[in-house]
Amino acid sequence: MPRIKAESLAEHRSLVRARILDSFGEELHEKGYAALTLADVAARAGIARNTIYNYAADKNDLMLEFVERSVDEYLTRARAELATCPSASEQMRYLIHSQINQFLHEPGSGSTAGMLEGGSLPPAVFDALMGRLSGVHRLIGEVVERGTRSGEFHRVVDIPATVEMIASVIGSQRMPVGEHTRSVDDAVTHVTSFVLAALAA
Repeated sequence: MPRIKAESLAEHRSLVRARILDSFGEELHEKGYAALTLADVAARAGIARNTIYNYAADKNDLMLEFVERSVDEYLTRARAELATCPSASEQMRYLIHSQINQFLHEPGSGSTAGMLEGGSLPPAVFDALMGRLSGVHRLIGEVVERGTRSGEFHRVVDIPATVEMIASVIGSQRMPVGEHTRSVDDAVTHVTSFVLAALAA
């Protein structure tokens, strides 16, 4: 592993953190969350074992930071794409397709190690994980609000509850798509049809 070259301590820490998160994703894909250790991540990242504790207290912390980075990257792409969609319906189609497609590229997808199971996490960690996804839920809510105002969707009285239901329907495809038992196209077709029918004015 080549040494990291940086012009400042802050830049060095940022580059090391990025390498650690990349290595975490690779270890997660190959071994699964239960078998993954910080020592494995440190070795793959090419840093001393004790150095990794300057960046994360344990693998739960590292997992949350990995998810947060992934979500932030997704939100940046999604907001740029949503700005080009001519209607709320098209925006919802994009959100459904992009999120389901993301399942296919999630660490553990298609591997023998399997994908991260939220139910295997301690309750506090699971709650923190769900909190990292709040930005995605806000996007869904913004699209529902837009469709309600434009008349494309029926008048939604309880937007938070509606967002929760839409997110659940999308999330129901995570394991089938990630385990390659259902294609992205098939999942997108069924979820899009269901959600848009439920929202139709």
